[in-house]
Amino acid sequence: RHSTLDLMAQGRACAGAYSTSLYEAAFLGKRVFVLPVAGHEIVASEIETGLFHLADSIETIAKFLGGHPRATSAAAAV
Repeated sequence: RHSTLDLMAQGRACAGAYSTSLYEAAFLGKRVFVLPVAGHEIVASEIETGLFHLADSIETIAKFLGGHPRATSAAAAV
């Protein structure tokens, strides 16, 4: 079994709404995307400073990760 931090360390990015795991991912140097769901306003200052990125669309995530939106959408659907 892997810990959450082990899994984060292996990934390229992390997505969530509001959680300490977003800060942990940022500490690990990962791109952090905030999903626009109820409660995401809690991390508004982190979005404003650029520590986190608002994931308002799959295209936004693809842009930050350097991928093509359609390829990213297909991968997310699997």
